[in-house]
Amino acid sequence: MAVTTTDSAAGEDRVLSFRFPELTERLPPPRVHPLADREAARSNARCRDQLRGLLPDDTAMERFIAQQISLTPLYVCPDARPDRVGIVCDVYQLFAVTDDLFDDLPPADRTPSMAHALLDPIRASLEGDGAAPADAPDYLMPVISLLRRLAEDMTAPQRQRLAAGLAEHAEGCVADVQMCTDGSVTDFDTSLQAHMGSSLGWPVMLMIEYGLGIDASHELDTCPVLHRAVELAIQHALLVNDLFSYRKELFQGDAALNLISVFRDHENLTLQQAVDRLCDRILGTERELYAAHDAVLASPAGNQPHVRAYLHALEMFCTGYVRWCFISQRYNGPGHTGSAIPSGIMTLYPDRTEYTAQPN
Repeated sequence: MAVTTTDSAAGEDRVLSFRFPELTERLPPPRVHPLADREAARSNARCRDQLRGLLPDDTAMERFIAQQISLTPLYVCPDARPDRVGIVCDVYQLFAVTDDLFDDLPPADRTPSMAHALLDPIRASLEGDGAAPADAPDYLMPVISLLRRLAEDMTAPQRQRLAAGLAEHAEGCVADVQMCTDGSVTDFDTSLQAHMGSSLGWPVMLMIEYGLGIDASHELDTCPVLHRAVELAIQHALLVNDLFSYRKELFQGDAALNLISVFRDHENLTLQQAVDRLCDRILGTERELYAAHDAVLASPAGNQPHVRAYLHALEMFCTGYVRWCFISQRYNGPGHTGSAIPSGIMTLYPDRTEYTAQPN
């Protein structure tokens, strides 16, 4: 479908539209956590109280709350234990706030020193005796307190993985900026690997383990195909994210690293061709995930109940994230109430995404 333009009288200078297919094949239907309503409300209240120091003002906080980040873990971790789902929600809110804090800065201000000033005290609090660094700023203390609560219920290998994931995120955020400024965004694979570094993907996967009350650290070290399955689940989410976030990033002038932009800018594809390529990669990654999933089940690790639970949780993570992207105001705009259209046409306006069925 071609790019279309509306006249200024309609209130929009530019409208983009394209076809999209069903985004899942073998993945099960999504489910929401049975405590979703209670935990979303509780986590939003805690976010207002504890994380307001990370955002400029109350208006910015309410805009953030409206993006429905609190629902993300309730869709992607629908089987989290009742005694752990709350902290999973709170950590997701934290990850999203810090992501926005960095992304909302002008590119010139997204410096290594800024990233390290934000993330180094957090990472340091997870090491040694768990004490907050003496020079940690006051606005980070609720963040450090939350992650220390999380770490108390983790094994030592999990705490090490969490600290390593946060360190990778800090370096990845800086690398993203460098790629945009020096023109090193040249192909899909380079951009996807950059996404892997800056996405908090591994800490997010760790939250699945935490929510289930399991530790897969040993199996991730000794079963390469399980490690690959988790990596593919992260990649699947990143690909899905770039489809749904393209509107927001494009109209904010911050879409250079979006994979649709990479296809368009570096392979000279039309918008529809770029979307088709991205959707092909989404479905192809799902197939790769299931190949790894089945290989794990056929391996000695697949005899372990906690590994089998983890594999099922990866399925629910992927299908739940697709569903959240369809309903979220973060990518679809204020007031969006969800879409029941599994395939059809996405129309991207500066302030919203609309979904319509494909004409026969």
